Amino acid sequence: MANNTPASFRNVLADESATLADKLSDSATQLKDRVSEFGRKAADRIDEGLGSAAGGLDKAAAALHERADYVRDHKVDKVVTNFRTLVKNNPGPSLIAAGVFGFLVGRSFRSRNSV
Repeated sequence: MANNTPASFRNVLADESATLADKLSDSATQLKDRVSEFGRKAADRIDEGLGSAAGGLDKAAAALHERADYVRDHKVDKVVTNFRTLVKNNPGPSLIAAGVFGFLVGRSFRSRNSV
């Protein structure tokens, strides 16, 4: 019956509390490590994406520069003739582009009127 004394109960309770605290501390450390690892992986993926995004922006800039040179070097009637040829040769994409352009212009007017 000596094991049922308040002092031994306190010792068991203290041991269990210490064990629980150690488990919680270990779990918190593991969680912190996992979150750090996840953050590092996310940062690595973002870095990889930035490289390809930069490459895409370089290509877009080069294409815009090429188009700007084209417009600068050709007279208006030559640009219009080439545009007509482009539309005739690609009617489907031309209609889609015109629809998107019209939608965007309509949205911009509606946004201005509602303000």
